[in-house]
Amino acid sequence: MNKKILIVDDDPDSLKLIELMLRRRGYGVISAQSGDEALGKAETDKPDLIILDVMMPGMDGHEVCRKLRANSQTAHLPVLMFTAKSLVGDKVAGFQAGADDYLTKPIHPAELVSHVETLLEQPSEPRAKVKPPPKARTIGVMGAKGGVGTSTLAVNLAVTVCQHNELVQVSIADLRPGLASVALLLGQTPQGGLAALMSLNPDSLSQETIERQVVVHASGLRYLPAPLQPESGQGNLLADHVDVVLGHMALTTAYLFLDLGSVLDEATRHALAHCDAVVIVVEPERLCLTLADALLSEIQSFDLSPDDQHVVLVERTETGATYSQAEVENLLGHKLAAIIKSAPELARQASEQGTPIVLMQPESEIAVQLHDLSRNLLV
Repeated sequence: MNKKILIVDDDPDSLKLIELMLRRRGYGVISAQSGDEALGKAETDKPDLIILDVMMPGMDGHEVCRKLRANSQTAHLPVLMFTAKSLVGDKVAGFQAGADDYLTKPIHPAELVSHVETLLEQPSEPRAKVKPPPKARTIGVMGAKGGVGTSTLAVNLAVTVCQHNELVQVSIADLRPGLASVALLLGQTPQGGLAALMSLNPDSLSQETIERQVVVHASGLRYLPAPLQPESGQGNLLADHVDVVLGHMALTTAYLFLDLGSVLDEATRHALAHCDAVVIVVEPERLCLTLADALLSEIQSFDLSPDDQHVVLVERTETGATYSQAEVENLLGHKLAAIIKSAPELARQASEQGTPIVLMQPESEIAVQLHDLSRNLLV
């Protein structure tokens, strides 16, 4: 009896092409154009194999695969996934969702048939339980108050980690609508990014939609820019947007930095809930330290151990501060993770050139300090 294959793709042209390839080889073909339709036909039509496209509106291929594996009637079915070459994180996410094999579009007929035959020849048995997909180590960077260099620190730390971890992806998300600091510090003009995602209903955001808004910098750092000006009618960043965006980004990168600014609103609280570590940026002056103490108290409510709370002191000589390291630590009841000696002229040049300090002067004292701090954050 001919083997029966279920093809799942929202693109009618792709469905027809793949169906033609398979029918010429004698396979029976069933088609579905949505995740819900696919799940239904997987139960009622009992195919021998499923060819599943990742990029579909609503329920994407990863979610369909997870539901197939969770259902005892379909858990045994081999699944061959398709995706576009540009979505580099899809393969990892696909295998974690339970896919047995992976192909990228466009595909040669002989390659498709070869993969199909291989999967059909394997013994029919329940697949292994789906493991939770590996997630990025997510590090939030937040200032005790505005103007302490939070964005500068976040960008330079992310670039430093990117430089020293060339085999993995490093990303940064700017979660401050209306400021666009990350893009500007990288010498880029912010376009799309968070602004485009904020204009959509959070429930409609898929991995593909979010990945389209992620930009790759020349350093290799991937970043999600925030809009330069608050978009008319968009309002504030919603907590639901934060949860969906960070949930997807954490599946496509090894290290994810978040520029959280200095306002602890609802969206920032949700972002902190995604963090494995948080960096609090302070200056050695009374107002800032008082605010930092209050912020650290708030962070106690999150699932972060004291070792995951890193207080970084930025020393600005122009402040005329008199607090020593011991006094700062005593006031905060917290050890300092690093003391960064500011370099105002270097920072000004880096800002004007749109080049992070660690790229412009990698041998400078501040670059060395940032390198040391980044190693502690990745432990």
